[in-house]
This record gives sequence, C-alpha cells and structure tokens, in this order.
Amino acid sequence: MDFYQADKLVHIVMFFTLGFLFSFAVKRSDKKYLLILMIAIGGIVFGIAMEFVQKYFIPNRSFDVNDMIADGIGCLAAYFWWRRRFKKSDVNYL
Repeated sequence: MDFYQADKLVHIVMFFTLGFLFSFAVKRSDKKYLLILMIAIGGIVFGIAMEFVQKYFIPNRSFDVNDMIADGIGCLAAYFWWRRRFKKSDVNYL
C-alpha cells in the first residue's frame, strides 16, 4: 500500500511540474489566464492519453484510472498556483 500511495504522489508531482514549467512560457502574455488554463487541460488530456497508451501499446503495463486522477490533480494544482501568483501581482512578471 505504501508503494501505491508513493506512485500517486509521484504522478501529482510530475504533472504539477509539467504545468508549472510550461506556464513559465506564458507568464508575460496578455492572455496568460487563458493560456495556463489551456496548459492545464492539455496536461490532463496528456495524462489520460498516456494511460491508454500503456494499456494498448506497452506490454506489461497497466491502465489505472487513479493515475489519471493524480495527473489531473497535479495539473490543476499548477493551474491554481499560477492563478494565485498572477493575482497577487498584476505585473506581467514574477
């Protein structure tokens, strides 16, 4: 059970990092709120797609809905972190 929980934590951290780092590219954009939302949605879609790739194309790998949920949590956490960060400073840089 400990490995199972650690695996989900790894998924959350990896997808938070994915969203966090991609959002650096748009932090000075006029449409940064829309773009970070698109990055979060893209990350969620990517996480779902990777589970299906594992199920159908990679031998000895499993399909896990909980991995998709953990991926989504990581992406949404990055989204909300950036939203909060942007609202704290109305400037176009951090």
